[in-house]
Amino acid sequence: LTKLVEVVHLNSSYLSRLYKQETGTGLMEYITDMRIAKAKELLQHTPMKIHEISAAVGLISSTYFARLFKKATQMTPQEYRDLKGG
Repeated sequence: LTKLVEVVHLNSSYLSRLYKQETGTGLMEYITDMRIAKAKELLQHTPMKIHEISAAVGLISSTYFARLFKKATQMTPQEYRDLKGG
């Protein structure tokens, strides 16, 4: 969100409100969904370690990434990789 705000030169609160008005989805929810989608792709198609994937999707804390991933998919990143054959 911080990088996006820098690019579009809008206040983060205003940008989030505008995005939700236009799409019906919260901006942070969208960003999280995109992070999880990219993480799924990396888990399936690369040998990257979990902490590397966490950093690649913009989350420095791999613990937070694992919690966020599990909340979104009901499984840990490793369980997802094992299930999807990554």
